[in-house]
Amino acid sequence: MTTSGYEPTIFRQVICPCCGLQRGMVREVYGAQVISRRNAWAFAREPRPFGKIFSTMGKGTLLPIGEFGPSDDPEGYFPLVKHHLLSAVREWREKGWISKEEIEELAA
Repeated sequence: MTTSGYEPTIFRQVICPCCGLQRGMVREVYGAQVISRRNAWAFAREPRPFGKIFSTMGKGTLLPIGEFGPSDDPEGYFPLVKHHLLSAVREWREKGWISKEEIEELAA
């Protein structure tokens, strides 16, 4: 226990190897009570578009108006994201976190 009387807790978050986003357990809270916990990585939406298009509505409001793919990418995000993705696969392979067979299975 700390001097403030607060008992610290430890939690873990997993870092996305491509973008650095950290996600872990998500709590659903009702008032001051935690009513459930779930793994944020287990609920990723599939399939996902390459990107989404938003319209700015002012005062920090964004309205989703569509999706786009790699062929409709005037800002040039696709080659950069592809590089990060392939670098992440290479890094995980070098660390022994995924096998060559797993990579080949996905590529087949």
